[in-house]
Amino acid sequence: MENIFTGIVPKAEIIPLVEKIFKERYQLNTNMLTASLGTLDFYLQHLQGDLTVVAEHPYVDKVYRNIYYYYYSSKLENYPRQCIKLSFFKTKVTDDDFRNPERLEYLQNNFGGFVVLRPTFPSIIGRSVLSSTITKTPDIQICSVGIGTTVKGVKLTTYGFPHASQDAEMLTCAETTIWSLMEYFGSRYAEYKPILPDQISKILSSISFERLTPSKGLSGNQISFAVKELGFGVRSYSRNQYQVEF
Repeated sequence: MENIFTGIVPKAEIIPLVEKIFKERYQLNTNMLTASLGTLDFYLQHLQGDLTVVAEHPYVDKVYRNIYYYYYSSKLENYPRQCIKLSFFKTKVTDDDFRNPERLEYLQNNFGGFVVLRPTFPSIIGRSVLSSTITKTPDIQICSVGIGTTVKGVKLTTYGFPHASQDAEMLTCAETTIWSLMEYFGSRYAEYKPILPDQISKILSSISFERLTPSKGLSGNQISFAVKELGFGVRSYSRNQYQVEF
């Protein structure tokens, strides 16, 4: 079994820490390491600078593990199964805070969300939920929902909109958008439920005349069909019909 690693560092030190994990546990070559760290650095630039970050590895992410067994495990190239999880706090936290039940309220009040780094290099940003309060535009208005997670074994809740980047093979922009939509509505309303990526492919297989992986993206009709099958009432609008009003 791989040793469990956890680290607590200021945001300014997270890139060197993740670089160390990438080198030691994923054995990335120089080009892929540079590209992957560049992806993370660009993502972190949108967050406030005075955050504390808790890094955990290995982390089993339900979304990546789903696409791993559905797609990546069958590829000739060897893909890792384990992810890295980064959790963000508005103030300084220590290991002792996570061991003390009396500090639970403090942790919850300062918890700003999490980002999963999946080993689909360099498109590493996986399932993530961040509160707008830790971004550089904290007053932005977004649809948000409470998503539960654990940090160092402590159950916490963050409020944001679920998102992820494309991995360009199993998840393009269309599949990622459908997943995000269902993660949000499924977590907020009892009428819907969150889904995993393989369910999108299974829904679309009934109307597809070729394999769906690796994905080439989805047409408007495929997106509408999938969303309709997941419980929404769909209506398609044409730019040609509405022109400027569209």
